[in-house]
Amino acid sequence: MSINSYKYNKIEEGEPSPPHNVINESETDLEESLLKESTIHKSGGDRGKFKLFNSMKINKPIKIILVFFIISVIGYICVDIYNRDDNYKLRKYVKIEYTDDNVNDYNDNWNNTTVNKNAFFVMLTSEGNKVDNYYMYVSTIVYRLLHKKEIRTKRTDVDVVVMVTEDVADWKIRNLRNLGAVIKVVNKIRVGTNYIINRSWRNCYTKLRMFEMTEYETIVYLDADLYLKKNIDELFDIARDVRNKTGRNDFFGAVTDGSIKVNYHNRERKGMLNAGLMILTPEVAVYNDLIELAPQKKLYNAGFMEQGLLSYYYSDYNNLFNRTRYHLDPRYNAQWLDDNNMDYYDKVYIIHQKLGNIESAKSKKVQKDIFNSIVEWISFVNKDEKIDIEYD
Repeated sequence: MSINSYKYNKIEEGEPSPPHNVINESETDLEESLLKESTIHKSGGDRGKFKLFNSMKINKPIKIILVFFIISVIGYICVDIYNRDDNYKLRKYVKIEYTDDNVNDYNDNWNNTTVNKNAFFVMLTSEGNKVDNYYMYVSTIVYRLLHKKEIRTKRTDVDVVVMVTEDVADWKIRNLRNLGAVIKVVNKIRVGTNYIINRSWRNCYTKLRMFEMTEYETIVYLDADLYLKKNIDELFDIARDVRNKTGRNDFFGAVTDGSIKVNYHNRERKGMLNAGLMILTPEVAVYNDLIELAPQKKLYNAGFMEQGLLSYYYSDYNNLFNRTRYHLDPRYNAQWLDDNNMDYYDKVYIIHQKLGNIESAKSKKVQKDIFNSIVEWISFVNKDEKIDIEYD
């Protein structure tokens, strides 16, 4: 029987024939169907093979493992591509000098003391031997505070301290010390991570160690992701003047969390402080209070770690602990300075902004400034090598 006669025999007597164009449109599909059926009938073995293939199944646990594996690989590739930003370009130029020393034993000899009563503090908690972004940021701040002509401190009573945790690689510590930093090795403070908004903040409670450093009268703390535009020695004078005026020995100052556009015209704006820049008087009693309060995460905004805790302790809304927060001029911690707020660029002393893809609010000009500042530090360290790299 021909294919065409097969088609027309399927039409019952008295039933109108289908339109000619419908028959033509389905002709190819029907031919393929009949040919496939004919082929399978000719070979019973082939039919068995199809049946065996269709009946093959993978155990559910193996399927789940495969799915997670595929997702992990895709995630790793995406993160790697995402991280290949301007930080990635710079990391390749950083010198690494490994040693065989055990980091924890070796760090016991790093702590050094001075007679100075004031200090700039930065913190480094990066683990492992690899060059990481925060090592570059901290090194750049130390370089600018001690060596950058227009910005470096002019005071003779100030240390530049890097507070490092016990697992920071010794070659990083050695390089920081060679830049002129005073090293303070501390143990991490961990208060759980269930409330953390951003897991990269998990070591931020360790900042509280500064309150134990009573060898200093005044500490100016700087987050690693700050870009220093101008000399900031006057921050020590602010603390001294307020202490003299109030007759109190303790002092704590910070800028309110929020964009420079909002803060610039309302310096006394109440709310959560931003812990990226703080001026403080070390005091063991304060440290003990904070360590006792830290685990009680329902009392404060624990999602912001030490920032939420300090905002609760130095509250704008009550005086539970007889502690006062001084509202610093927002020019010392300009947050969210993006391309829409560049009118404030020339007015500020410090810009709070990371380099690269991870930063959500950023300005191309500021990104270029940060990039070039890191290049300056690398060039300063690698004096015998020319660093030929430019911001795209």
